[in-house]
Parts: sequence; structure tokens; C-alpha cells
Amino acid sequence: MFRFGNKAKEKHKTIDKYLEISDRINAPILIEDDTIIEPIDKPFAFIQPQFIEIEQFDDTDEFTLQISNAGNGLLIISDISADVQWIKIGYDGDKKVLEYSDKPLSIKIDIERERLPAGENIGNITIHAIQDDKITYQIPVTVNIPKDESATIIASTNFLDFGSVTINKEVEFVFVSEIAETVYLQGDFTNWELGRIPMKKEGNKFRVVIPLEDGEYLYQFCVGDREFTDPNNQQKVILGEHGSCSKLNLNRYTLPLIIANVAPKSQKIKLIPSENINLSEYEFTLGKGEKRQIDVFLIPYLMQIGTNQGQIVIETRSRQVDKVQIQAKGIAYGPVSIISPPKVSLGTVYRGSEISALLKIKNNGNEILIGNIVVDVPWLKPMKFEIPAGAEADIAMPVFAENLEAGQYKTLISIISNDVIYGKDISNIPIEFQLVSMEVEPKEIDFGNMWIGEPKGQNIWVRRSDGAKMELSMPSELPSWLSVNITGRQTMNISIDWDKIYLDSDRDIETTIYITDRKSPLRESVHIRGRIQIPHIAVDEIDFGNGDWKKKTLPMSIKNMGNGKLVLYKIEISEDQRWMSLQYKKRKKRPPEFMLTVNRRFIPKNQQDIPLTGVIKIYSNDPIEPILNVFVTLKPR
Repeated sequence: MFRFGNKAKEKHKTIDKYLEISDRINAPILIEDDTIIEPIDKPFAFIQPQFIEIEQFDDTDEFTLQISNAGNGLLIISDISADVQWIKIGYDGDKKVLEYSDKPLSIKIDIERERLPAGENIGNITIHAIQDDKITYQIPVTVNIPKDESATIIASTNFLDFGSVTINKEVEFVFVSEIAETVYLQGDFTNWELGRIPMKKEGNKFRVVIPLEDGEYLYQFCVGDREFTDPNNQQKVILGEHGSCSKLNLNRYTLPLIIANVAPKSQKIKLIPSENINLSEYEFTLGKGEKRQIDVFLIPYLMQIGTNQGQIVIETRSRQVDKVQIQAKGIAYGPVSIISPPKVSLGTVYRGSEISALLKIKNNGNEILIGNIVVDVPWLKPMKFEIPAGAEADIAMPVFAENLEAGQYKTLISIISNDVIYGKDISNIPIEFQLVSMEVEPKEIDFGNMWIGEPKGQNIWVRRSDGAKMELSMPSELPSWLSVNITGRQTMNISIDWDKIYLDSDRDIETTIYITDRKSPLRESVHIRGRIQIPHIAVDEIDFGNGDWKKKTLPMSIKNMGNGKLVLYKIEISEDQRWMSLQYKKRKKRPPEFMLTVNRRFIPKNQQDIPLTGVIKIYSNDPIEPILNVFVTLKPR
């Protein structure tokens, strides 16, 4: 493949290199004195190695193929391929241009021995080169597989790529017009004119996105009273009264896969896919040398925007013998809402507990999803939501059941969003539940006006609306002045603990206690209020003056200067003040009359000629002065 020239040696100093190349490719060489070797004018592919042979006990599965241009001009490598699936070529498919001075082109070759049956397996690597004419070079590959390392079941490929697929089954239709104001889409999926869809105008383009299952569809664009086919779709048919229509074939979510039995006997095969993949068959038996095609189905609603991956594991005799990787790129045309569940059934719920209707809203599109939840019952509140592209949100809708009677409740909530598929269509989600309540008597306790120390109490009776047994538990976080005692499974008593109340003026008391059931989440409130009116005792000082008397009686006037009822617990005169005595007289519907008597005979002789002051102690329910000292004065005769 080389020729000799008579040019000077000093011009070319690479004779050793070309001799080496010529020898390795077995090209004819002519050697004469005072000559040098130079490449011929045409490009020539120099390829190493010339063949690949893997024996039974070789452990190398990777090789590097090197291609050099051993001639003049440009050597163009247009393609490198293999005629068997177990030879994998690391070549990106782009054309490679090599000049004489370029470094060799290195191509990685992988031999998948695990996919080969026992014995000798032969394949070929073909290199397509463009010179004056198209030339192909073949590199034979021989692999010997021992029986104990041979494959038994192989798939037609170990990588299935679905490419770009819409994750919501949507299809975008686009019509371009500079003059149209309104464009409609109609077809067999809209029942033609009866359900035609208005398209959204964006500049000179009209767009609409609708979800379609895989299949065959006919459609048209309507502008005014005229119908147009899709200029971007070359498939067209004539359909009776509808005239010329565009034809759309959708097969986005299905790819074939061939499973072959290369073992010397029948094999029972089990296919185990990942959760985002379905198969036309999962278990079957193949005889020796038999093949079967199965369909691999993507599950669109389980896909995400971006790269989605899965796999199919191939087993025989509970042992993995092969694996197929699955890949698909999920795309969308805007925000798309996936709402679950389609119906919210809360079952039996208990008034007083936290009740929420939980929705999951997933934005399966590539733009932010904005929406409103519309309600028409007072026990739910409207809500707004925003969900970024590809995200999922839990929407908890509180149920305000505090004022609801026991029974069954049903309603529909409406979800309106900027969903690109459904537009402003409303998604109606039913919500239902059975409400169980606790009937409490009384639910409000008004003690009214109370005076300090007045016994105040109230029994409370409780039952469940469904008649089930219950057991009251002690309310928590009670105010210090309230005492609660459980008197039975369904009864309790509450009272005012006056020892825990400290007042210096009238005061309103008010609190809410929560009654709960040990056997359920039931919780009901009881509102308690009242007004404490405090008394205030007032007694004037008693002055007996002087005079020539032995015994004298004066009234002791006790007044209540407060609003509450004044209760006198005790009036005390000490033993060393026997010269004073107190009597009182009951009077109907009026406070009793108190009379204080001083008897000079009981005054010690050594004190009779000096002024005396005595003290009477009055114990009452006055919170400010529970013990009042009343002073009694006496002058000598």
C-alpha cells in the first residue's frame, strides 16, 4: 500500500516509522539505495488489532481499537458497528476525520461474555471509512465460553430508552396564523364539532394541550367556517363529510423486548419489573432456542419531570440471569395537577378532637401550580395553594365541628387551578364523615352573684351520642379556685374552692373546662362563670363616757359596706374583759341587733379610777378584714 519516491533523504526522516507500519499491515515494500518511503497520495486506515480472540480462561472483557491514517489526505470514519449484541462499541456516532499527522483514534470495545451461550461465539466489528469510495474494514471477534459460565436467558437489549415522553399523556397542538383571531381544535377525540376546543392565542400561534391515550386520531383546525390540516404533520387522510384531516399516531409508552433461551433445554422465566413499569407477560416457559416478544409499558402517572429510570430483572430458577435498564425523559407543557384521593372519607370522627380532610396535590408539570379550594359549608374554610414544578403538597383542611350536631355530613369541595390540561375546569372532591359527639348537661354554668364562702356546686351529666359506653377522665389545667370530683362513669361535680380565692374587691370569674372520655377522643367544653361580691364589715367605736352609773348598755351597730353577703363567724370578748358582755336579738328580714353592756362591778378596783379601753374581736367573711377589732372606751366616774 506504499510506494517509493526518489526525493532527498533530508526531506523525509521517518523511514523507520513507515517501514514498521508497512510490515504490520503486510503491505508490499520496494527497497532501493538512496530512496525513502513516503505514504501514498490516498488516505489509508491502519487498524490495530486486526482480530480479537477471547479464550475460555481469559479474564479481559475490554479492548481498545486504534485507527490511524497511514496515507495522505483525509480519512473519514463514518460509522463503527457490530453484527452481534454482545459486542458493545464506545463510539458516539459522529464522523471522525483523521489526517496523517493525527494521533490514532481510540475506540473502546466491551465484550459481554455473560450474555453468551457455551461454546464458540463469532461476531464482527465493521469500520466504515470514506475515501475515494466507501470502504469497510472488518475485525473478527471470537469468544469461547465454557459451559459453567455460559448465559441461559438473554434479552435483545440491556437498555431500553423511551426517549422524551409526556408524563401526563398530554399532546400539544399548535396552529400558526397571522390573521386569525379565533382557532378551534376538533377531531374524533372531541366528537368533531360537538366538543371542539378553543385554542389559546400567543402572538401568531394558537396552542392547546390535551391528554390523549396512545392510539390513532384524526383532527383539524377550524378558523371561521373553514377547516385546515396540520402543516407540521404530513400524515393526512380524507374522511367523508369532514374532508381532509391530519392523522396522529401515538405510541409513546410501549417498547418491545425479546427474551431468548440460549440454554440447551427449556427454561421457566420470571420477569420482575420496577414499580414504574408494567409488562405484557411476567412468567412464561421457553424451549431450547425459542424467543418471545413482550411489551414494556411505562406508567405515566408514576413518572417525574426529567430522567426516569427503571429495570427489569430476568430470573430463572430463582436466580438472576440478566437485567434490562429502562430510561425515559419526562416532559410537560405547564402546570399539571394530580389530586388524590378522588374521595375523602374520614369515617367516624369525634367532636372536640382535631379533624382534618387531607388532600395530596402534585404538580406534575414544569411551571408553578396556583389554585383555590372553594367550599360551600360553614364547617370548612376556603384555601389557596401554590406548588412548584415537580413538587407535592399535603393540603390539610380543618373541619370545624365544634358547633355541629352528631350525624352524617357530606359535601363537595371544588378545586380551581391554572392546570394546563384542564384549564379552569373544576375538580370536585367529595368529603364525608360520621360525627360522634358528647352530650353534656349543662353546657353552661352561671353561678350568678356569689358571696365569699357561699357553697356553690353543680352536677354535670354526660353521654355519647351513639350510646356507646364511656368513662370520664379528670379535666386538666383547672383554675385553682375550681374543684372537680368525678362521681360516676358519666357524672361529675364542680364547686368553688373558697380557700383558693384571694380578693380585695368584687370580681367576675370565668373559665372553660374540657370534659374528655378515656375510651375515645371525644372532648366537650363546659363554660363556667359567676360574680363574686365581697362584703366589708364596719363597726363604729363604742364610747361609754363617764357618769355615776353601775351598769350601762349601748347598741353595737355592725354595718356591711360591701356588695356581698356579710357572714359573722364569731364575736369574741376575752376572759380578762368580763366587765363587757354582748347580747343580740334576731329580727325578721333584718340583721340582728347587738347590744353591749358594761358592768362597773366587774372592773378591778385598781382600774376603776383610770380610763379603760376594751377590744371586741369580730370574725367574718370579709376578705380584707377577716378579724375586726372594735374598741370600747370607758372613763372614770
